[in-house]
This record gives sequence, C-alpha cells and structure tokens, in this order.
Amino acid sequence: MRPTKIHGQTAIPLGRYRMRMTYSARFQRVLPELFDVPEFSYVRIHAGNTIEDSEGCILVGAARGDRRILRSREALDILVPRLSAAPSLWLEVKTV
Repeated sequence: MRPTKIHGQTAIPLGRYRMRMTYSARFQRVLPELFDVPEFSYVRIHAGNTIEDSEGCILVGAARGDRRILRSREALDILVPRLSAAPSLWLEVKTV
C-alpha cells in the first residue's frame, strides 16, 4: 500500500475493481467502495467538484464545467440508491 494518497495528485490505476456499498465514517453515509486497487485503500465514489476534492477517489457529477464537475451531490444522490440494489458489483476504470 502507498503510505497515503496525495491530495489532488493521485489517481487509481486503470482496471476492473470489485465494488460494494459500505459505510464511510468520513462521509457519514453508505457509499460505493472499490476493493483490491493496487497501492490504494478506502477508494470511494463520492461527491466533489475538482481534483482537489479527491485523494484518489472517483468523483461523480451531472455536468462538466471548466476543469470542474457540476451538480455532484445531485448525481451521487441518484447513483447510491441504484448501486445499493446490488450487493456486489464490478467497476471498470477506463480513463483518468
């Protein structure tokens, strides 16, 4: 494992990862978590608007701006219930 994610600089490697819905103490809610990501742990899909809002996690949004993701909380609130319907899924990360 990498000792720490580098805030605003790190990204997970491209690949296929097992994903489950788990409780996040940091975000105080159930969120998608990716497992077996090389050199990373606690990789989540969560709301955020810029690269500075992530330490290697995947940010979601409903629109794009200039180097920004827009309507992120709205997108997450739609995504989480849909993913919660399945106990375990696979996610393929194709681009950074």
